[in-house]
Amino acid sequence: TSSYARQEQKTYASYASDQVQSLLRLGTEQTEWSGKATWMHQLSDDLSYTAGVQVQALSYVPLSEKILHQVERTNGQQEEQNGTLSSLFGEVNYMQTGRWNGKVGFRLGHWNANGYRTWNADFHALIDIFLPQGHGIELTCDRMVQYFHVLEGLPIGWSHSVVTASDRQFREETTHQGYAGWFWKHESALKARITA
Repeated sequence: TSSYARQEQKTYASYASDQVQSLLRLGTEQTEWSGKATWMHQLSDDLSYTAGVQVQALSYVPLSEKILHQVERTNGQQEEQNGTLSSLFGEVNYMQTGRWNGKVGFRLGHWNANGYRTWNADFHALIDIFLPQGHGIELTCDRMVQYFHVLEGLPIGWSHSVVTASDRQFREETTHQGYAGWFWKHESALKARITA
C-alpha cells in the first residue's frame, strides 16, 4: 500500500495580490509491503487455535517546507526512512456451547527503524458468559502498541493528519483498555447490547 498527503498554506502581500508573503507546506508519504502466513487448527469440538508470522517493510518520508518573504527559504524535507515490523502471533479459542466462550491472543512484535530497535507484546482476551433467556455478559481486556504517531491536523487548521514513525526520542504508544457489557439475544433476531 502507498499513501501521500500534503497541504499548502499561502499568505499574500496586501499590496500585491500575486506576491506570496509566506508559504508553508506540510505532508507525509508512506509505502508498505507486507507478508503474512497463518496456521489454523481445530484441536477438538470446543478448542481451536490460530498462529502465524507477519513481516511489514515500511518506507516513509515526513516532510515540511517553509518559505518566508521570498528571501528566507528553509526546506525541512527529510530523507526517506525505512523500518520493519516483524511479528509472531497466536490466538486460542474455547467454547462451551450455551454456557460460555472465550479467546486469548498475543502478538510479539519487533520494531526496527532508524537505529531504534525494540520488542513489545500485544495481548487481548475476551469472554462471553451466556445467561438464561438470551441474556449474557461480555468482558474484554487489551494491550496494544502503535509504532506510528498520528499528528492530527484539525486543531491547528490543517485538513489532514501527519504520520511519523516512533524512534528513540518519541517512543511507541501503548494503550490499555477494558470493557464490560451486557447483551440480550432474541429468537426473532432482535439484539440489544448495553456497555459500560
